[in-house]
Amino acid sequence: GSARIASIIEKLVGKKSPEETLIINVQGDQPYLDPTVIDKMIKFFSDQEKFPEVITPIYKLKSENLQNPAVVKTLVNGKGKVIYFSRSVIPHVRDKEFNEWHTYNDYWGHVGIYGFRADILSRWNQLPESNLEKLEKLEQLRIIDADIPISTFEVQGSFLSVDTIAQLEEARKMG
Repeated sequence: GSARIASIIEKLVGKKSPEETLIINVQGDQPYLDPTVIDKMIKFFSDQEKFPEVITPIYKLKSENLQNPAVVKTLVNGKGKVIYFSRSVIPHVRDKEFNEWHTYNDYWGHVGIYGFRADILSRWNQLPESNLEKLEKLEQLRIIDADIPISTFEVQGSFLSVDTIAQLEEARKMG
């Protein structure tokens, strides 16, 4: 999705300043995305002193989703910037039972929506595909490998991403 949007970025931006233009990419695997998340993304972007390069919403994961590789986990630093995305549980809490990990750290899920500053997205097709991206099958790791900061903001709820047959069946039950 990011590559397709990047290919028409000049048409989308027109005469506006690319450094001040937010392009929102809602991934196709998010059929039930709450529209208020888009509103929150716009507000988060515009409320910043300096417009962030890339933003994405995160939500607290339920313990039953921690070991599900179809649920993307997001590791963030103390300033709310993404350190890594993974299909694995991160971080690992050493010397503790798995069922206790939530008491030592918050675990974050990633909502399949990105806000790009237009000048950053315009570079997408020049960014090399990263080895981590290939291994995890997560295109956002290309951004991390390119050393482009990804800011986060918290949203409430549970977000169904439809990437597997089981998730498709769950989505069919919802709608």
